[in-house]
Amino acid sequence: MKLTKNKLDALIREVIQEHRGTPMKDRGVKGQQIAREREHENIENTRKEKQRKEKLYPGVKELMSLSRGVIAEGEMEEDDDDYIKVKRDAFHRLLTEQNEELAKRCNDIGMKTLQQYLNIANAFADASKGKFGDKK
Repeated sequence: MKLTKNKLDALIREVIQEHRGTPMKDRGVKGQQIAREREHENIENTRKEKQRKEKLYPGVKELMSLSRGVIAEGEMEEDDDDYIKVKRDAFHRLLTEQNEELAKRCNDIGMKTLQQYLNIANAFADASKGKFGDKK
């Protein structure tokens, strides 16, 4: 029998159909080993991705927590209309603490606020006029 492209294609499709939908755990010892290796690899990749995000974007964990609305217990209550009421001081504290921490971390990696950029631009303008460091 001569193996042509059409016969090879049909053979490949037949083998793929035999194994389609069969979990790796049902394929014997070798399949179980492969499944365990893939699982460990996925866990390791997930851990590395979290570390990479934390390195690139410090405070991302806290921001994600904030986006889910995590607030200390006892500082919120539910009313009759299924709305959640948060005490004003708890809400203010949550926002300011998060902003201060985020600003500190962003400054540590070289990010600037709009006000900081404006101050830098003003300093350059003063320097070009020969008035850098003069009191305003």
